[in-house]
Amino acid sequence: MPSKGIHKKKSKSKHKKSHKKRHGHQNNNPESPSHVPGKKWKTEPDEDGHHTHVSRKRAKAQEARAAIVAAQRDKILVPQKISALHKQAITHNRRKFTNPEKKKRVRALGPRPSDLPPRLKLGFRYDDHKPISLFDVVRRGDFKVIKKTLTAKTNEINRPQGQYPRGTLLHVACQCSSEEIIKHMLQNEGDVHARDDLGRTPLMVATRRGEVNIVKLLLTYDVKEKKKQLEARNEENLTAVQIAMQYDEQKIRSFYINHLKLEGMEMSADDRTIGVALAAHEKEKRTLYT
Repeated sequence: MPSKGIHKKKSKSKHKKSHKKRHGHQNNNPESPSHVPGKKWKTEPDEDGHHTHVSRKRAKAQEARAAIVAAQRDKILVPQKISALHKQAITHNRRKFTNPEKKKRVRALGPRPSDLPPRLKLGFRYDDHKPISLFDVVRRGDFKVIKKTLTAKTNEINRPQGQYPRGTLLHVACQCSSEEIIKHMLQNEGDVHARDDLGRTPLMVATRRGEVNIVKLLLTYDVKEKKKQLEARNEENLTAVQIAMQYDEQKIRSFYINHLKLEGMEMSADDRTIGVALAAHEKEKRTLYT
């Protein structure tokens, strides 16, 4: 008896016989149309003469390759239609790039830099002299720059500038407490009755800031405009006197009342009561936030 680990080899003749039994080969006749030399098929061929799906797939791939090769061959054989201009361009490029000639530098037409006006000379940069922002200059209180740039001819004094509430440069000067600048603006047609987006005049802005000297300057610079300034009202329907009462500016309030008497004017009872109520409300706010 052979041991368990050793297996007998099957004879080739027996293997061939069992293969023939399993796959009963047919169409071995070389004269039949389905016969392929060197192959023995067990099934009948289909309409195209293919016995299996693989052979059909290979045949299709061969046909596709042949079609691609034929198409490429046709492309090569077909002469390309080139226009006369295209041919001319090709010949020109060949001459230019195959034998490049060194060309002499030719001076450009037009005036030389020495002939140009001084502002258009080469090397001039327009951003060397940045435009001056008068709004920022007034806020800084740079009187020297304002004296040079800000005149009645520039028309910049009475133009609304800055962010909300946009006002004129006179509004900005009253807020930043610069008497020299205000005097210069008033001398160069600065409008005392100009309004910002909240309907405030420069006098109201100075009153809110508590600047007594600026209030006196604005009110006494032009005596004819004094009455109109005192009667002016903002968007909240408040006068400069009521604003002085609201923020407890006693010096400014007494100054206004004296000038009202000089002009033969008096505060109405309603304006007085509103001013007192606003002052009380402002006092309550200060106590809450302190």
